[in-house]
Amino acid sequence: MSTVISTSTRVPGTYVGFDFSRAGRALAADSQSVVILGQRLAGTVAALTPTDVFSGDEAAQYFGRGSQVHRMAVRAIDANSNIQLSVCALDDDPAGVAATGSVVLSGTASGTGQVRLQVAGTTVAIAVSTGDKAEDLTPRLAAAFGDFPDLPVTAAAEDVVTGKDASGNDVTAPGVVLTARNKGACGNQVGLTLTLTAEGLTGTLSPLAGGQGDPDIAPALAAIFSAGHTLIVTPYSTDEALRTLAAHLDNVSGPTEQRAAFGVLGWRDSLATGITLTGNANAERLTVGWHNHSVLPDGELAAVYAA
Repeated sequence: MSTVISTSTRVPGTYVGFDFSRAGRALAADSQSVVILGQRLAGTVAALTPTDVFSGDEAAQYFGRGSQVHRMAVRAIDANSNIQLSVCALDDDPAGVAATGSVVLSGTASGTGQVRLQVAGTTVAIAVSTGDKAEDLTPRLAAAFGDFPDLPVTAAAEDVVTGKDASGNDVTAPGVVLTARNKGACGNQVGLTLTLTAEGLTGTLSPLAGGQGDPDIAPALAAIFSAGHTLIVTPYSTDEALRTLAAHLDNVSGPTEQRAAFGVLGWRDSLATGITLTGNANAERLTVGWHNHSVLPDGELAAVYAA
């Protein structure tokens, strides 16, 4: 027992000492388990089913290749190959709307080069030869997306409305229409960059927009309540989602359950708007990874940050 407390003391009281002779001599363990929440596509694992994931290929099989949770799992595993990772997937909101964007090329190439479209950090490119016309390059660019099944968007060669004529009718041009695989605001966050290196060609890029209707995370939180995860990763950076997650964390980490847990989010917009968002939530168990103007959606930023 402690040598600080004398065994011969006659003063009444309660004394506490520590016996260090049986103390552990190994390094302290930092065991953390991570669970990712997010949207699935067609896969072998049903929604609201917490599932351990050990590779990106497993995530693709379980939740659909290119789905939100597949890409989040890949980001987390790439950041930390030893991560203890689970996924609890959600279906798209039935009333959700998928974000769309487009690329319209014009002109005729007067030299060689490339058309490069970067999507969430991955570059889809086609070669350009002298004399290639924009209308011929457009379907080739759309077809090139077939080599990248993990992208969060699909691509199709379609006519794109570029404006109105004098009579108020739509003016269209051949283009590549991009559609987010998952419905909801997550598609609006996918960064796009268009680069043209062949002389004579010009292009117009319309960012992904119009995605609406994120699913409610409350059923997923209920499904993992007893699992004991220490980090809960969510792609939804909204006031409602933060309040729901904060309430869950207070329940599992409060005096009754006493299981420490933290919520992890990503934020790609300005610091000022991020401060406003977190200030509205005012939750001590939430932490946000901020990367201004990132090409990655909030969910993928959160997965990297948590790992």
